[in-house]
Amino acid sequence: MKRGILVRFALALSVASLGVQTALVQPAAAAGVPSAPSNVQATVFGPTSIQLNWNIPNANGVPIYDYEVDESTDGGLNWVVTYELTNAHLSTGLNPGVPVTFRVAARNTLGRLSPFSSLVTATPMADRKSTRLNSSHVKRS
Repeated sequence: MKRGILVRFALALSVASLGVQTALVQPAAAAGVPSAPSNVQATVFGPTSIQLNWNIPNANGVPIYDYEVDESTDGGLNWVVTYELTNAHLSTGLNPGVPVTFRVAARNTLGRLSPFSSLVTATPMADRKSTRLNSSHVKRS
């Protein structure tokens, strides 16, 4: 066993003495880690709801299990985390006029989490026009 260690050491010295330089090369996407979800879009639905949709990322050889959807109402200082099995999320119970920032990551069946998507921010607003339309349909006796 000592002989094998000496041989490997001697080989390393020989390569070094030849002036061979080595560098570590990292692949663009590690095998088994999903790419980040892309094209995250937020659509405001009424005064308290926002719908998110995104493109399904490259799974890189391991099936995607779910998506982590994070939302923040304080500019990203604190995040509320939910999980979705599809590439869509409906956030409800929001406060009108308060911006909500979202980010999305994909998790595969090995439990590996992708990088997060780009941040997207949307603000639910009270829709006065639709409120007036609804009230005009009330029957008066």
